[in-house]
Amino acid sequence: METREYQLRIPTNDYGNRMEAIELLTKYLREITGEKLNPNKADTTIYLEAQLTTRNCGHTFSEVRVRQNFDENGEIISGNSATLDINNDSVPPTYKADALTWNLTAAEGYNSEQKIEQDIHRDHYKYNRKAKIKDLPQSFQLKNCGQLTEMFPSAFKEPVKDPTAHVLQTGQRMYIW
Repeated sequence: METREYQLRIPTNDYGNRMEAIELLTKYLREITGEKLNPNKADTTIYLEAQLTTRNCGHTFSEVRVRQNFDENGEIISGNSATLDINNDSVPPTYKADALTWNLTAAEGYNSEQKIEQDIHRDHYKYNRKAKIKDLPQSFQLKNCGQLTEMFPSAFKEPVKDPTAHVLQTGQRMYIW
């Protein structure tokens, strides 16, 4: 699968109605891209995200994150609705073929998806390879490099020297809507 993701941070003091801001942004994207985007067909997701670093594992992926999902009322979705994402940006960022060199296939038995993504920001764009494991328990925490290599056995191009090394959270966990 290949996707294009438009990313724009809208400060909360710049809009009073979040849905109105999304509708205006969708209209603008339709005009500049020619794509047939329909805000009524878009999914609304709310999650608490923790960004993690794998620097102790021998390779620092562009992103590793755990997301816990919430419903539209702000209630945590019970059961197995957490996800683990891993991605690696291409080098240079506009070189799509480099993103294809990363094998982020999840281990057998996990409900997962993998894609090539073009992230389009206001002042630049980049390609990356992204994989997601879905349907994890809401209490899921990624603690060490061994756990990550068990879930994504081919992600690291070199063997992880210390599987017990900690995967660390970077920054504060944040809610994303």
